[in-house]
Amino acid sequence: MMNEWILSSSLLIAALLAVRFLLRGKISLRLQYALWAVVLVRLLLPVQLFTSSFGAGSIAKEVDIAEPVRQVYASANEERYEQEYDEAYRQVVADYEAMQQQFDQSYDPVVVEKTAQDMVRADLELDLKAMLYQVWFAGMAVMAAVICVCNLHLSLQLKRRRYEYPAADSLLSVYVTEAVPTPCIFGLFRPAVYLTPEAAKDEQIRAHVLAHELTHYRHGDHIWSVLRSVCLVLHWYNPLVWAAAKVSRADAE
Repeated sequence: MMNEWILSSSLLIAALLAVRFLLRGKISLRLQYALWAVVLVRLLLPVQLFTSSFGAGSIAKEVDIAEPVRQVYASANEERYEQEYDEAYRQVVADYEAMQQQFDQSYDPVVVEKTAQDMVRADLELDLKAMLYQVWFAGMAVMAAVICVCNLHLSLQLKRRRYEYPAADSLLSVYVTEAVPTPCIFGLFRPAVYLTPEAAKDEQIRAHVLAHELTHYRHGDHIWSVLRSVCLVLHWYNPLVWAAAKVSRADAE
């Protein structure tokens, strides 16, 4: 399942990047940005398309020697019961011994050695897979910690170095701060628009910036930003996912 998830996600990103390059200027920017939703869903949902099972096999099959005896008993009358029971029991034992003898004759040391080697190889593969999962989980933990710390630091900086700007026609609270180099929307549950002092001074620039940032809000880009971060946490090892995050963020603008 993991291999299929990685491969299908990578192929989907590569295909979308190629389509985006070939059709640049020929499709609307809205459609170009919306196509990334397909990639987002694939990256977030590790759907298993095929189910497989692995087993080492069995060396011998269980033989129920009592069933033929019960069948004979059901059809026999009281006078012939013991005779038919003994005959049926002897026949079943003979069949079992013949099967055991055939199994012993088919014993091949080469096959046994190969089977042992296959079992050792399977154990090594399981150990390697377990190690790779541990590396993956460790990478996710580090990546999630980095993203959370960076956002927490920015949130604290914004709260300490901001003052509210009166914007009656804004759907969101508007603040002016020196903590960010460019205007932006920040916050998931209570998003707000943050203006730089330069943008707040110029009325025309301020109007354009507010219109731009409120368009981001109406498109739900603050939510898409969080989902992109989740994708980066899950797929931190895949450079195509980093490329997709960068290009989709550019398309959002």
